[in-house]
Amino acid sequence: MGKGGRPRKHMAERHPCGKIIRKEIDESVWPTAEVMERRKRLLGSASARGELECPITLLGSRIDADQQHAARKAKRIYELFAMASSLPRIVSGQLQDYVQGSCAGGGLPADIATEYVAAYNELRRAVLREVRWRFRFSPDRMGAASRQSWRAVQELAQGHMPRNLDALRIGLDAVVDYYELKDQRKVA
Repeated sequence: MGKGGRPRKHMAERHPCGKIIRKEIDESVWPTAEVMERRKRLLGSASARGELECPITLLGSRIDADQQHAARKAKRIYELFAMASSLPRIVSGQLQDYVQGSCAGGGLPADIATEYVAAYNELRRAVLREVRWRFRFSPDRMGAASRQSWRAVQELAQGHMPRNLDALRIGLDAVVDYYELKDQRKVA
């Protein structure tokens, strides 16, 4: 009978006691003092990893230039929608200066807010319609593909890293097709 437990990693270098030797991280890849100070000011801890990174930038070469442009357009539309749909919090006293999103006055004018909400709904309908058109020959996958693509585009627009990269690509291609964002530069 075999021994219980995990199998041992045979090829790893070990200390005399049998513990695996961990490789030290090169100091050149450690964050600089300025980065650590900025993290401490923004996030409360110098070792925090949640810097204000844009997920579109983090995707890098996984999506092409047209898809990046479409993602930035979707993100801007979502930001305007969020600004139009969220009501400002009214806080009394001196705390008002320190609470994020608080203001003494009202929000956006009604016509501008309606315009931003309509632009967001148009983006949602565009992604759903274009993806359904792309999957029109397989009706059983048409609804699921459009919902997954919209969910991925919405996650990216909200500043989160999407879980399904294939659905994101399909959704961003739908945004490119709908808004005609195709890059027309000629490559020589």
